[in-house]
Amino acid sequence: MNFKLILIGLLLVLFSTQVYAGLTTNLISYYKFDETSGTNAIDSKNDSNGTITDALVNQSGIINTSYYFDGTSD
Repeated sequence: MNFKLILIGLLLVLFSTQVYAGLTTNLISYYKFDETSGTNAIDSKNDSNGTITDALVNQSGIINTSYYFDGTSD
């Protein structure tokens, strides 16, 4: 029984490592969208910062804050 639990745990660790590696391989830009004011979207991967247009910044999000895009003029 313990061997099965160890094997399942090991497989979960290996799978999660491969998924994470897949998300970061060949990554060009990474925007956290965690700015609290202004119109700049900071690129955490390199220096390809963007400009936020017609979105509300620093809105309540599921985790911390978020942007709100109304889909009209964004």
